[in-house]
Amino acid sequence: MSRIQSALDKAAVGVSLVCSVHCLVLPVILSVLPTISALAAFEEHFHGALLYFILPTSVLALYLGCRKHGSRKVMLAGLSGVSVIWFGGVFGHDFLSEELERGLSIVGSVLIAYSHYMNHKLCKHDCHEH
Repeated sequence: MSRIQSALDKAAVGVSLVCSVHCLVLPVILSVLPTISALAAFEEHFHGALLYFILPTSVLALYLGCRKHGSRKVMLAGLSGVSVIWFGGVFGHDFLSEELERGLSIVGSVLIAYSHYMNHKLCKHDCHEH
């Protein structure tokens, strides 16, 4: 397994988890500490920054891994997760409720994390067999 592909898989899992934690924890923090509601304005920029990192990292890592192990299910799960996060990030603020946008982000993050975990696992297995 290449170090680059392994590092990209780990980074994509990490960013996906950051996204999920952000979506779950920020509403609680804002309800407990309403004085920091200025963070709500920062949230839209946070989603954009995550998208700019998640999209290329995930697509490149999945491409490199799937080229080795050939599992299209892994690629489909990862691209589905990226698509869900992209849709929520691009259209969520204007067309979806906060809860639905948050739900899409969490579902997308879980799909991305799962696909990169499987990508890493399959590449590691594939590497040891050859």
